[in-house]
Amino acid sequence: MKISYGTDVGITRSENQDSVYVHSFSETSGLFIVADGMGGYEGGKLASSTAIEVISDRVIKEFADNLSGEELKELLQVSIKKASEEIYKLSLGKSELKGMGTTVVACIIASGVLYTASVGDSRGYLYTDKVLNQITTDHSLVYDLYSKGLISKEEARKHPQKNVITRAVGSESIVLIDTFETKLRTNDIVLVCSDGLHTMVSEEKISEILDKACENTAEELINLANENGGKDNITVITVKISDEVK
Repeated sequence: MKISYGTDVGITRSENQDSVYVHSFSETSGLFIVADGMGGYEGGKLASSTAIEVISDRVIKEFADNLSGEELKELLQVSIKKASEEIYKLSLGKSELKGMGTTVVACIIASGVLYTASVGDSRGYLYTDKVLNQITTDHSLVYDLYSKGLISKEEARKHPQKNVITRAVGSESIVLIDTFETKLRTNDIVLVCSDGLHTMVSEEKISEILDKACENTAEELINLANENGGKDNITVITVKISDEVK
């Protein structure tokens, strides 16, 4: 795997409430997480960093090469639920933390398969055969409008309510989590990002950068989002499958 990742405050925000995590189990397997916090600076940053800490700790402790696909997806779900419970408990302790939460996209790559769990509007993509496919489903007001055919994809990207999400980790005691299983091939690229990228850069432009993937791919995507206005924190992970997958 060839991995690039980074996070940036953006142009207009004064603090970065995104968190990012990358861990390689081996040359062909790893854990990748993006979390975008909400609830003010203290709450948002605490929510996203807590999610990263709880999820990564659980997955790293329990990951094994002989786990089945269903077991890996269950591991991601259990880890996110644990993070949600922890964040929710923290929010009850201080009035200024009330309502805090975070998006999460957590991915495990193992045995040539991508296992993804998501909550919120951060996204997981697969770039394969020069086509960018969104794996995750946005849990957002605007995506609901798009899925019903009421607005176009471009209108959704620029909609004034594009930041209104309908699910978050930690904002309530119970969280609903989507999981996905995607077969990988050599030269595929997995992209995980916060909405600070996909609301500022079109999928066509993202594809152009992924098509010439290099060691600085994440940095290039972040720079482009900032060039286009950088209206939110921007977090990006790219993983190119560089070895034969089996």
